[in-house]
Amino acid sequence: MPVVEGDTLIRRTVLNGWTNPMHPSYVKLRIPEPSEALGYEADTFSTPFGNQALSVFGYRRGPLPVGADVRGPGGAETTDEILNAILEADVVYTLTFNVAGKDQRPGCYVVQLSAVDSDGTKTELAVTSGVATTNDMSEAGQVVYHASSSSPLGQRISIRLMQGDSSHWRNSPVYDNVKLVATTPEAALAQTIECPFGQTTVGGVVQCLEEGADSYHSLTFTPTGKHVQGRVYLSNTVDGVKDTAVQEGGLRQCGSDSWVLALNSDKKGNICAKMNKNGTLTEWKVIDPTISTGGWRGNKMMRIASLGVPDATTCDQNTRFLYGYEQASDASRWLVEVDGNCEAIESTRQDVTAYTTWPIYQDWVTTSEGAVVWVTAWRKSQKGSISEYFPPKSCTFPNVDAEGYRCSTTRGTLKPHTESSDQAKVTTYYPN
Repeated sequence: MPVVEGDTLIRRTVLNGWTNPMHPSYVKLRIPEPSEALGYEADTFSTPFGNQALSVFGYRRGPLPVGADVRGPGGAETTDEILNAILEADVVYTLTFNVAGKDQRPGCYVVQLSAVDSDGTKTELAVTSGVATTNDMSEAGQVVYHASSSSPLGQRISIRLMQGDSSHWRNSPVYDNVKLVATTPEAALAQTIECPFGQTTVGGVVQCLEEGADSYHSLTFTPTGKHVQGRVYLSNTVDGVKDTAVQEGGLRQCGSDSWVLALNSDKKGNICAKMNKNGTLTEWKVIDPTISTGGWRGNKMMRIASLGVPDATTCDQNTRFLYGYEQASDASRWLVEVDGNCEAIESTRQDVTAYTTWPIYQDWVTTSEGAVVWVTAWRKSQKGSISEYFPPKSCTFPNVDAEGYRCSTTRGTLKPHTESSDQAKVTTYYPN
């Protein structure tokens, strides 16, 4: 970047490698200190990274999004003169920058990493935004994108430094120390008790990773800004329908590089999902054939646990897990064995409503012999069947309830909202 002594407008060709698709005065190189020789007072900001920075005004000056009434953010963009790298699969792109406000005002910023095709059409890869509250470049940000086979591979990578519209139009940002680094991560193995920070293979020998060394996993699961709280949604498209997990009831190791999960989704109900160490879903199977989401507690009743061994060191058709769920139609409880590909073993499916239940916020345990165990307590109805696990019941006085009791005459251990028990029940499922 050339050294300047005052305002330098960034038009389409003045600064090699950058373009300004907006008005010429909207993007400038600026110096941080006043200059008496030039007869004006420069912007009131400072930077430890040199003697100038890129000032951007782009408040609602960018392209008009489809279906929108207000233009998006605008700013400076790189061209192939300075950044001609193309997007490659299995490469992690990390864009870092420092940002500040100026003139004793905050700076509302938007930084985007994009892919540009031969026609100039841009595809957003990753973006971050915020408001810099200081004027000294002490605030830093980053944008991370992990390219996969579904990315727009072969297209040119572009950096966009823009002004957002989440605050006043005068709050234009100043950028400095912008860097883009591409790395090819080394695939690591799963975490274990002996290797809590993951494993890797060196010369054919498995070694434990040190804390923070597994950047591949940490980048894969870094939220990309879709949710302000950092939430990453787990979903899959089944028969053309996007199915999104609502509740998670269990997660277990499946071999050295995968997990299996017991989920309840918004469209398909009780799901067994399989995810590899890169965060990619490889299986999404509906376990409950009635595709139900359960009753008031049914969408929290999914459970999964390793069967036959304490931890599944393999993950194939011979691996076994026990999966539990509740149906919506009659609140019945079911168990079925599934393999390492989430396929249900239909010959093992059984209705266990008459024999056991389990709490909605308690996990299952696998013993050293491979049996699945859980502990709970329940009460019996007058007919001798297991009542639902602490179901909500309204007072029926002066009428009797379904079991023949009135609020004023219900026995102490059967009060609708104060169920209690002095007995614990242990349920054990043994492998064949």
